[in-house]
Amino acid sequence: MTEQMNENNQFELYFEIHSLLRDLIRNIWVYFLAALIGCMGYYVYYSTTRQPIYKSSAYVCVNASTNSTASIRASKTMTQIFGNIFRQNLSKKLVAEHLGNDEFDGTVSVSVEPETNFMTVTVRSSTRENSFNQLKTLLEIYPQITDNIFSSAVVTVIKPPSMAGAAENLMGRRMIALSGLAGAFLAVAITVFLSLIRPTVKDEQSFKKMIKSKLIGTIPHEDKFRGFSLSRLLGRGRNKQKQKQKQGLLIAGNNKVHLAFAESIRKIAANVEYNIKKDGSCRTIAVTSVYANEGKTTSVANLAIALAERGNRVYLIDMDFKKPSIHLIFDLLRPEENSFVTDENTTIADFRFYGYSGLPLHIGVYEDAINRQRHKSGENKKARLSELISEVGGKADFILIDMAPMSVDSTTTDIISVSDQTILLTRTDSSYGAAINDAIKNIKDVGGNFAGCILNDVFGGLQMLGESDKTENAYALASDDKKFADYRKDSDRKVKNAADNIKESGEN
Repeated sequence: MTEQMNENNQFELYFEIHSLLRDLIRNIWVYFLAALIGCMGYYVYYSTTRQPIYKSSAYVCVNASTNSTASIRASKTMTQIFGNIFRQNLSKKLVAEHLGNDEFDGTVSVSVEPETNFMTVTVRSSTRENSFNQLKTLLEIYPQITDNIFSSAVVTVIKPPSMAGAAENLMGRRMIALSGLAGAFLAVAITVFLSLIRPTVKDEQSFKKMIKSKLIGTIPHEDKFRGFSLSRLLGRGRNKQKQKQKQGLLIAGNNKVHLAFAESIRKIAANVEYNIKKDGSCRTIAVTSVYANEGKTTSVANLAIALAERGNRVYLIDMDFKKPSIHLIFDLLRPEENSFVTDENTTIADFRFYGYSGLPLHIGVYEDAINRQRHKSGENKKARLSELISEVGGKADFILIDMAPMSVDSTTTDIISVSDQTILLTRTDSSYGAAINDAIKNIKDVGGNFAGCILNDVFGGLQMLGESDKTENAYALASDDKKFADYRKDSDRKVKNAADNIKESGEN
């Protein structure tokens, strides 16, 4: 459930289960910590505020002096009266005077067995000595009061008082456990509340309500972690694992990615191709994001592959000088060992280009990235990009530029200003709606031609058994006009015919 501000300045709530579950899972350690704090808080409170209570009890019997049926009934009545006498303030005062104290320290309680003349007398006090001495004295001085009422009554002590051991009100495990559960529950409630009010883009519906931009397409969530790996569990070889995970998300010749993931990339490519050819002059497309780790590089790599699969000559250039990653995704550190990348390469404006086997795709990376050296600065980006465009412009149908995130590198505006179009990629539940709108505004303010947004890592809706998928098609959201549908059918037909011609020429 996202909290958003609509045009009437009223908050509108929207529920997204995957976002909420991610927040709950990510903060499991917080719940354990909150439970520990709850237990410790109860312990500190109990230790500083509690007064230890010790009790001493005696089991007595009240009898009349005569032994008859009438005396038995009288004994029951006298037992009730004696219980009231033991609880009276006068009895407590006499005990305190007898012990030489100013007042009685504690309380007296009496429990009479039903329909009998037996009762339990209990004295509770702050010390075990006081509880024992006060009860013992009470049983000794009671005749001073009762002889004036029942001179014939006899109180027999069946079980004499004993010195108390541990305090009666010790800290209970049950209360400690309840305090821990209360702390964990409070932490869960705070997590849910913060998740609900966080104004991030969580799915297509929230994008439409929060972002003032066209949605080119959405990319569904694709799990990068396949199978169990002990090294991944132990956190070893993290860089190598990350490289393999990114390579595993490439759609070219990869039967491990889901069909929905690969098809969404190809639909976005068809959408981009249609808009580019509709304009007629926009060839250079810069792809950026608001923050890091939004899946920008992987997405632009797949977009380049999808455009090349459609028969376009594509140049993919890595101009993310803060954290270049294209060479990791295509494994360009050792191109001679990679079966997908050809050995042939060219160098233009300090960029080395590699051909992608079987596709009209050329991948350009800065040479320092190949040598595992980070480019020190991004100065003269505009001049370098202009030189690249002039060199490859006549050879390419599309030039895709992978830029650094806008929040990381302020000089990305140089690339945006010389690019024909700029696409902003955002990951669900990663960027705030206001930050995305600010980024769009900055692109337009520097003279960039903003094409739209791509929403990455979108989870599908939860479905009941046998229920069809009712989620809205992201492709239809991006462009649902009839012209685009006809264009895509015609383009797919041309790609199929070209593939058939290549196959026939090979057989001949």
